Amino acid sequence: MKKFLKKHVLFPSYVGLAPYFWLLWLFPAVSVLLTLPTIMRNITLILLIIFVKVYRDCFLARDKGVVINIFCQLILAATLSFFAKYPFLYIYTGFTIGTFSINMKNAKLVIVPYYVLSTISLYLAYPLPSMAVGDVPAAIINYLFIFGTIPASNSLSKSYRLGKQNNRLELIARHSERDRIAQQLHDNLGQSFSMLALKAELAEKLLEKDPVLAKQQLKDIAAASRQNLDLVREIVADMKHSTILQTLDIQQSNLDKSGIMLHTKNEEITVDWNKDIQNTISQIITELVTNAIRYSHGNLFSVTFSQNKNQYLITVHDNGIGFDKNISYKKSFGLSGIKKRIDYLDGNVNFDNDNGAKIDISIPIVKGD
Repeated sequence: MKKFLKKHVLFPSYVGLAPYFWLLWLFPAVSVLLTLPTIMRNITLILLIIFVKVYRDCFLARDKGVVINIFCQLILAATLSFFAKYPFLYIYTGFTIGTFSINMKNAKLVIVPYYVLSTISLYLAYPLPSMAVGDVPAAIINYLFIFGTIPASNSLSKSYRLGKQNNRLELIARHSERDRIAQQLHDNLGQSFSMLALKAELAEKLLEKDPVLAKQQLKDIAAASRQNLDLVREIVADMKHSTILQTLDIQQSNLDKSGIMLHTKNEEITVDWNKDIQNTISQIITELVTNAIRYSHGNLFSVTFSQNKNQYLITVHDNGIGFDKNISYKKSFGLSGIKKRIDYLDGNVNFDNDNGAKIDISIPIVKGD
């Protein structure tokens, strides 16, 4: 039962509780439909249930499925508006268009029909020239809400994405590797090079007076130089590590170009994760983004981060076509590479189909991380 509800009834977890809240606005529609004659009431109630189902499925649709889904919503909204004189359902469709049009290549295909059908429906429900004075406030509200839903939801979606990106950049700047490395260079190499300069000057003065002591100074300089070289190599190797936030910032741009929305949850907690863990997860996210762009045919890529006392937990989910059940991870170079990286950290990874490809990763927290 739980699996059925998750697959056919409940909204995907990444959208949160907002869709359930907005469904409360359907109660006025139900109250209007209940005033209709019995046969008409039953037909329109069935159509309303179908509309809710189609609206919900839009969050799981991909590629052309989003466009088809929106057209189905428009047809149902127009039908219900014609029979029940209730055009308010267009707001749900407008919200869908506004949210998805950011990543929809052919947004005009649905925006134009939306405004044409909604205008006709509004005129049928509220014929301005012959409308009663008491209906004017309701008409104005409906016109404003229905016409303004697409730009409003589009603006909210952009603001959300921009806010996420700004927070990510702020965290990256706050925990800048550049500052840490600069401090490391100053604290270690700066002092060491000062010492080398003094030893070189001392050796030069001792060349004639005490060649043995001068030779010892030169040996000290050689040993210190080798140590400094090793330190530089460590710092350079450290610079090659990618943080999860940096990777998400880069991959968001790649996903945007491919018409796929990036949704993340709790990304800020990764700031304090072990650098080796971050580097591995960054490589895996990059691999999975590449797979999503090439093969998923979806329009959403979601990454959720969490942790408990013993484990780092990462869930990556897209709403594409999922994994081919006939091909195990062992036969897929990309997926086998991901498993090897996680195995190296004594972690576990699970590949599953759940309205798209779903990857659950758990990595033990080593004491001292």
